Amino acid sequence: MIWRHGYPLVWDDTSVYKIAFQSLEVTGKDNFLAVYEKYFFAAFSEAQPSGYRPISALMQGFSLLTIDSIFPSWGHLFYAGCFIGGLAVAFKSVAARFIKSEPIVYVCLMLFMLSSPIAQSNWISFSGIPALVPLFSCIGLLLYFDATDRSETGWVKLGLLALLAIIAVWYREFMISLPLTMLGMEIIRHRRITKVALLAGALVLICLYPTAIPRLIFHMYSDLTGLGKMPEDNYWLVHGMKLPLKSIFQFGNVNAQLSDTLLIREEVSRHILNILSPTLLILTFAGLVSLVLAGLRRRVSAERPGTEVWLGRAAALTGLVSLGGMMSLPYALWPYHAGVLTLMLIAWMIDRRLAVWIAVFLAPFYLVYTARLHLAYVMMPVVIVVAAVLERCWAAQAFSGRPRLLLRS
Repeated sequence: MIWRHGYPLVWDDTSVYKIAFQSLEVTGKDNFLAVYEKYFFAAFSEAQPSGYRPISALMQGFSLLTIDSIFPSWGHLFYAGCFIGGLAVAFKSVAARFIKSEPIVYVCLMLFMLSSPIAQSNWISFSGIPALVPLFSCIGLLLYFDATDRSETGWVKLGLLALLAIIAVWYREFMISLPLTMLGMEIIRHRRITKVALLAGALVLICLYPTAIPRLIFHMYSDLTGLGKMPEDNYWLVHGMKLPLKSIFQFGNVNAQLSDTLLIREEVSRHILNILSPTLLILTFAGLVSLVLAGLRRRVSAERPGTEVWLGRAAALTGLVSLGGMMSLPYALWPYHAGVLTLMLIAWMIDRRLAVWIAVFLAPFYLVYTARLHLAYVMMPVVIVVAAVLERCWAAQAFSGRPRLLLRS
């Protein structure tokens, strides 16, 4: 709240501000609930050019009706700040699932919350709250972890997860990644199709066609009440019954980028590796290489005790190739692809679920990419991997020996 207070509206918020003041000049201040009711039904009954995002439209409608100054008010900043603060709390809980050291959990939290995509994107708060996508992701993963860890309350948590996934995809189409990640984690965990995996698969299908459920509800409401026969009084119901049954790939910017000649956005690899401090990444990688060279073996699972050793060697090799390429060929993109491969190998070595999370959240950007700030979604597992490697290196360098003491310092 303190950070944003006193600064005028910026970026996409500016257009929302203009619309709000134009409406105020034309119609004046109407009854809030009466006007917001129209926003509510219109949000669910119409697909906008940007896509089918009723939750986003409702939040923007709330902003339109509450703007009364070119400076964000304390009340609105409190409203938006709760989501950003909630993200910090939720992400800390997720990070603690993969990192045992509490101080390093807080290091991980700072790396994420102070990364440029998070800081840049949250300058806007009226046209949308970008923190909601990672917040939904963290809450969803926490529900999934709790559901699979505690069988007595598992189905309640999975029911809440299903509801969250549907609401989240109504905010941003990208949130289909949440059930996809859950599906991948479940298959990697059990190496077979489980009941939870079937639920995740069903959620993927529902999220793929976000207009299906609202359209069905509008048709059922029309049949029960007969209001659909009077379109002049219930235009929202008629529009809702005519919602297009399209996949998320046929809406908005996603459709625009995929309908043209298919291009691989190779610059994504460079952007994702350039977000964090290069010094931090190099020191972390140096720690990993020292572990590999020292032959320190730490088991990932009881079934495959040697997996971590070989993954560490492969990650060290691809990482060295990546660093060499970046230094000798500064304009080439393949070294950054090698760097992303190194990141995936390290993630798989630490926890396979992290590798699945990175793969599912990062892959779409190679096909649909608009701005680097959207990579905030991928930063969650990336900083957890970096912090987890730091944790291992810190513990390993506690042994005697000047080289290790120097590296630890």
